[in-house]
Amino acid sequence: MNEVNFEKCFDNSYSYFREIQILTYLNQRNAPVPVLLKGSAKEKLITMEFVGENLYDQRNVLSFQNKLVISLDLIQAVYFIYELGILHYDIALRNLTSKDNELGKGSRVYVIDFTVSTSSNFKLQKPLWILPRFDKQHKVFADAISADWNKFFKFFNKNFPENFNEIIEVSRQNYENYWAENLNVERIQSPLSVIFHNVSFALEELFASNATEIKKYNLDKSIYGMRNIYDDTITKKKIEKIKDHIREISENSGGSVPTPVPLISSDTVSVKRLINVNNFIPLEKYERYIHMALLAILFYVADRGYFHNQISINDLDYYTGLFAGLTWITYLILLVTRSGFGLKAFNVILCLQLGYFFFRIFLETGKFALPMISSIITLVIMIRIVFLKS
Repeated sequence: MNEVNFEKCFDNSYSYFREIQILTYLNQRNAPVPVLLKGSAKEKLITMEFVGENLYDQRNVLSFQNKLVISLDLIQAVYFIYELGILHYDIALRNLTSKDNELGKGSRVYVIDFTVSTSSNFKLQKPLWILPRFDKQHKVFADAISADWNKFFKFFNKNFPENFNEIIEVSRQNYENYWAENLNVERIQSPLSVIFHNVSFALEELFASNATEIKKYNLDKSIYGMRNIYDDTITKKKIEKIKDHIREISENSGGSVPTPVPLISSDTVSVKRLINVNNFIPLEKYERYIHMALLAILFYVADRGYFHNQISINDLDYYTGLFAGLTWITYLILLVTRSGFGLKAFNVILCLQLGYFFFRIFLETGKFALPMISSIITLVIMIRIVFLKS
């Protein structure tokens, strides 16, 4: 290793190609990760830009004020990568580096080692190369990893270990010969909460030598407050809270924390893509409520259509309407609790019920315009629901 390049060697081809894919994807989006320079598939070796020493090795030499700056950069870097759809499930000081940035306005934190990460863009084909640690990992993540390894051991007719605190040997040949789909770790419903659970431990380790300062400013409470959360909406609020807390501490301790600069590529196409994504976030945030309002209006239109055209209600109409009432109650409960998949499912059920009612109006009246327009609106809502992020 030198201060120009950094080389990383892999012991299996799967991990090598996965790291190459993810780094290339993140480099194209100017993410805070090392620039991939070259790779050798034969030697399973990649060469990257040197991005400073890892924070674990620097933790005892950094000043408290520098740690405040770095902690903000750390949070921003991890969240930025999460927004790009890469879920790094092994955030720790050993996988974070820091070096002075080009503008001389403090340090920039880089995230490294993506062998323990998932993404909808790069589907997993083997269990993540990490064992469950129920003492530090988020329970959701530890349970998912445990379930994936359980299937792995059963596949090779071996006993699944009961104690993960001991050294567990996994045959690398078995690992390379094992292929899987629909791994549990890819179906985690609260990925941001899991990631920032790990960030909390990284920050605790970063400030371990500053016990007096973190107690004085109650920073420990903000750090611990990011643990064991099961709702990403709550986690986002906790992230903003700890960022504000760190800035406040920096000002009170006589320092200043530079305002984070958006990480946007100079490439024109990439800039436009990022701007379009950022503009879509508010729409995505409130789209569920827009769907709810539109569905409620369409149900009212269907009811008025039945009444105005004096359509007799048959048994199927009656039971469908009764089921629709129960569906609405469940749907509103899920909307309040922000349940992702369940909310989608009940949204689709409501759309199908509407489709039935408008089809009945068409059959009974022969009128084409109102059922057609309403059905098109319902179909558009249903398509949007399917592709809306949970």
